[in-house]
Amino acid sequence: MKSVLLVSMMHNVTELFRESEPDLKGKTVTYIPTAAIAEEIEGMAEAIVEKYSSELELKVIDDYRAILVEDDEVSILPK
Repeated sequence: MKSVLLVSMMHNVTELFRESEPDLKGKTVTYIPTAAIAEEIEGMAEAIVEKYSSELELKVIDDYRAILVEDDEVSILPK
């Protein structure tokens, strides 16, 4: 089984990370520092969802939630 955990801010979801993958031996964790660059986003997320939700299966999270992808299953944590 392949799985990916997508988060906005790692330090806010550390417990979710530990719950979803308690054994990290042999696993890879990737940090993308450009995701932390401050931007003007006031209202931008809502506009993107409104514009593309009819075409794409969008998942929206905040800094305290995560998207877990396991094979073909996608879920939002915490449940």
